[in-house]
Amino acid sequence: MSSGIPRPRLIDIGEAARWQPHRWPRDPEARRRLEEFVDALRAGLGGPDPLFPELIGIDLDLRDADISAAPMENALLNSSRLDGVVARDASLAGAELGYATLSGADFSGATLYQADLHHATARAAVFRAANLARLNADDADLRDADLTGALLVRARFVGADLRGADLRGSDLGDWIDLRTAKVARTRFDGLVGVVRGPVDVGDSGRPHLLDGPELTAWFRDHDAPGLTVAGVGPPPSQDQTGAAG
Repeated sequence: MSSGIPRPRLIDIGEAARWQPHRWPRDPEARRRLEEFVDALRAGLGGPDPLFPELIGIDLDLRDADISAAPMENALLNSSRLDGVVARDASLAGAELGYATLSGADFSGATLYQADLHHATARAAVFRAANLARLNADDADLRDADLTGALLVRARFVGADLRGADLRGSDLGDWIDLRTAKVARTRFDGLVGVVRGPVDVGDSGRPHLLDGPELTAWFRDHDAPGLTVAGVGPPPSQDQTGAAG
């Protein structure tokens, strides 16, 4: 369990200046926007005072693209379509992906530190070993998503649907916010950390909210005896609780 908040890895300016998609999206408008972004990278990073451009593409259709290792911090991609997109090791810290669709996308090793995925649909998406610290995934659909080995320090999943998701081997740090999240069939095996509840463990179409000792017992019965619930056992510090909002 980490003691602090992992920061995004530094982007190599030389590599960023040479970056381009491994595979372009099939949508002409999306390709045009990406080509403009690549040109802006060349121009912004080629001078004595490097300046990183930001990709702005609300409602952009990026399907079929491979943007692995993309230097796209603070990208504005709300309501965009990234279903099936390959974005391994991409730098998307601070990216806005609210209401975007990312089902089946591969973000293995990517950095989504402080990214916003509220109301996003990311069914069966892969976030294996990704940096999701301080992620906002409130009300997101993450059913059957692969979050194994991910950094989830202070991540928010308030109201999210995590049914069938796999969190094994992930790092929760000091706490993770799962208030009203749906977690039936979610794999928490062996995790250690503090969870903010109540959590919905129902799987019959009807909510079944647990909190406190009952939720602690549920985690214990689901191979996660190292998970404690805020207010039961050691709670987050005052500073940590305030940071959770």
